[in-house]
Amino acid sequence: MRSIHLILWLLLLSLAANSQQPFVRDYWLNESNTPVNVNTIVQDKNGFIWLGTVDGLYKFNGRNFVIQPGQGHDPVTALANVKGTIWVGYKSGKLSKLINGINTAKVFKEYKINTTIRDIAALRDDLLLATDAGIVYVVKDSARLFTSKDGLADNFVYSFSAFGKNSLAASSDNGINTISLEKNRLHFGPFLNGLFLPDNIIRVVKTNHDGSEGWIGMQQAGVLWFEEKNGKVNSVIAKDWKWGQVNDILLKTDNNALVATEDGYLIELHLNNNNIDAKVLYHANRIFNKLLLDNTGNVWCVTNYGISMVTLQYASYLALKKPYSLPDINAMICDRLGGLLYAQKNALYRISLNEDEPKIIHVAALPASITCFYLDPSNVLWIGTFGKGLWHYKDGELKQVKDINTLLDGNILSLIGNRDELWVASLNGVEQAKITDPVFGKLQLIKHHTKQYGMGSDYIYQLFTDRPGNIWMATDGGSVCMYDGASYHHWDSSTGMRSKVFYSIAESSDSSIWSASLDNGIYFYDGKFWHQVGKRDGLQDINISTLAANNTGQIIIVSQKGIDEWYPGSHHFRHFNRRMLSDIDSVSSVLNCAAKDTNGNVYIPFEKGFLVFNNQQETYDTRPGVSITGVNVFQRSVPYIQHDFPSDSNYISFNFDGVSLIGSEPLHYRYKLDGYNTSWISTDDESVSFPQLSPGKYVFHIQASTDLSFYKSNEATYQFTINRPFWRRWWFLLITVVLGIVITYLIIILRERRLKNLSLLQKERMIFEYEHLKSQVNPHFLFNSLNTLASLMEYDKEAAVDYTTQLSDLYRNMLANKDKDLIQLADELEILSHYLYIQKARFGSAIKLEMNIPDVLKKGKYIIPMALQIVVENAIKHNVVSISKPLTIYVTANNDMIEIRNPIQPKISKEKSAGLGLENIQKRYTLLTHKHVSFGVNENDFIVTLPLI
Repeated sequence: MRSIHLILWLLLLSLAANSQQPFVRDYWLNESNTPVNVNTIVQDKNGFIWLGTVDGLYKFNGRNFVIQPGQGHDPVTALANVKGTIWVGYKSGKLSKLINGINTAKVFKEYKINTTIRDIAALRDDLLLATDAGIVYVVKDSARLFTSKDGLADNFVYSFSAFGKNSLAASSDNGINTISLEKNRLHFGPFLNGLFLPDNIIRVVKTNHDGSEGWIGMQQAGVLWFEEKNGKVNSVIAKDWKWGQVNDILLKTDNNALVATEDGYLIELHLNNNNIDAKVLYHANRIFNKLLLDNTGNVWCVTNYGISMVTLQYASYLALKKPYSLPDINAMICDRLGGLLYAQKNALYRISLNEDEPKIIHVAALPASITCFYLDPSNVLWIGTFGKGLWHYKDGELKQVKDINTLLDGNILSLIGNRDELWVASLNGVEQAKITDPVFGKLQLIKHHTKQYGMGSDYIYQLFTDRPGNIWMATDGGSVCMYDGASYHHWDSSTGMRSKVFYSIAESSDSSIWSASLDNGIYFYDGKFWHQVGKRDGLQDINISTLAANNTGQIIIVSQKGIDEWYPGSHHFRHFNRRMLSDIDSVSSVLNCAAKDTNGNVYIPFEKGFLVFNNQQETYDTRPGVSITGVNVFQRSVPYIQHDFPSDSNYISFNFDGVSLIGSEPLHYRYKLDGYNTSWISTDDESVSFPQLSPGKYVFHIQASTDLSFYKSNEATYQFTINRPFWRRWWFLLITVVLGIVITYLIIILRERRLKNLSLLQKERMIFEYEHLKSQVNPHFLFNSLNTLASLMEYDKEAAVDYTTQLSDLYRNMLANKDKDLIQLADELEILSHYLYIQKARFGSAIKLEMNIPDVLKKGKYIIPMALQIVVENAIKHNVVSISKPLTIYVTANNDMIEIRNPIQPKISKEKSAGLGLENIQKRYTLLTHKHVSFGVNENDFIVTLPLI
């Protein structure tokens, strides 16, 4: 890491009524701590700072300076961030740009620049270069030089400034030009007709967004503020300028600016009516060249020695001499007259915040150590002591408050006011009193709040009033308690509250309540839940002595390891400690020792006086930035624009770098590779490798953070593809599929020829077998019918004659269907009805048939011919059929099958049977379909199930 030289600018000259001064940190660019003249500065989109020096181009990440290869030792004289691209101008006239941190020279076809580039700006989509010989207009790969012959006021052009929406202002050795683009041609015009310039050599112009207001910096006459309204130009010049040539101006607001000069002065300007107030910082032997306000709120000054970081935007300090003594500071408060009151043990002092060199004035001495203050709306100061109760101070008169007995000789820990009320916290609870006479310090007790009434604890370290007027209490043992005027509110672990002892309470701009606990960090309450913030989130120390919030919502957290400033928007810290600023050696360990002035700036005591944490109207982003600085395949660098790799280039490495401009703490990184893994992996290294990646699409993610929570961390990504090998490409697979289809087709053709021969043989065999089975049906039926006829002729000759007639009709129907493989179920049922007619002629009422078959199945389903007749015939043949024991046969059907069921009534002597019935049906079904015939005994029934087709 580069060594860093820390100094304090000791000399402070002031024309304005303000004695506060910022912290300054000087950086050396090399290991030898030798001066390097820095000409210009710019910040890229990832937060890195780029420095143009006499030695070339440097990159700064907040920790290290790295000189960039590319243009040898050609001094860099101009830098600009144009729509996210960093452009680099050189003393030799060369122009280059950074592509992913790599310096790439820009070559022009029509014009070779050979003079110093002073500034770079964009006009619509084109570049303009301010040089010692005129203005260069860059269009694509060509460049044209414009000089005084084309309308410029002078050829020596120093800088550009945005002037309205589509114009620029160019400062030169002979005034200011406006530059616009009309019909693809540059047009040069006068700058604000009627504006008087006391010096023709204009070094810099800085205007607001529409160009109606701004500042002009000159070589000898200092600075001029101008305003254009309704065609009229007003101006105010800084009088008695004695600080040298203006080199740069940084706009803070429309009426405030920061000026850098050749003679080592950094000047804060403020337009006050028709006067310009100035606060001047002097740095001996320094030349201030350029200024930059980075995205974290730091002001960077580039000088002939290196660079300096200035805390103007967010922090400053007020230096005090003896008798100020940090170890003796007990309490402090700001009054409404621009003063700060503070207690050293039992002594009360006051300083004026509006003096050039504030004097410490002894105000009063009390008989005991002062613990806290409250200034009521009548400007009466109420003072709490340890052991001597409550005191009242007005117009130089100090007296003890004796109206409330519990406060006499008590130990007062905190005081707050709520409208015309005074709340006093002691070791014995909280007294709520009405101020009946603020001039003479008269109080009337309203209520005594204690643990007995629901407060949680009688030991209150701090009272706090939120914006709606609720009273918050940081207690010892009772956690955080809130009193809304009617009841007390407490929180337990189900809401995230896990601590019992709290010291401090504050409120941020989003109305979140913050509280510091004992040995457990801080908590903030979002209205529903308490969220803990600890070391993992970037807190320097979990033992907090003071919390305070400025008017723009930043939370100031004081501990013995330094001060943390919390930014609620980004959930990130800015740290103040010895490593960052050399003058913060120590801070007070006294609980709740802070003050807020009428503007909302927060004051914290430290070794040399008071730290001031300013309101921050701008939204600063204190999160570290990160960028991918290199992509490597098998340890060989590849262009960052390459995103496709062959299958054998599957060992990918990434180099990355993080930038943090808010301190020197080491950064933490975490990464993941979509397509390879889904979880984040933490590392403190700045490179990572992925060997043997499979073909596919990947996205590499890298995040940087100063803490381990990585909440809302900035992220850099890189997408790439590892292509499949040729044998896994679509064209190879297509060829393979086509060849496979051809080969398969040939195999199928040959196989089909072989199977066709086998099929013919099998078909002939099946036909022979099936016809043989069908031929068995008629003799079988005839055999059984003749047996029945013989029986009838023996017992009833007339019935035998009728039976013979019916048998003839039945057999005629059977012969009509004998050549069919399947018949409609309705036809089969008709055959069955004829058969039953014949059987009833023999058995009479001794045989019954109950049938339940839906009509839709009779016409829509098919069955093997004579299957039902054979099953019913077998049932009659194998069971007793008599008047005393009639046989009932049940026939039912559904969409898939027909079921024939009869009770088992075995005969004593069985009839002759050829055994062809059910076996014949089963074989015929097997040959025609995959459906199966089932039959068997279930309890006392014999059941046959025939498939319907």
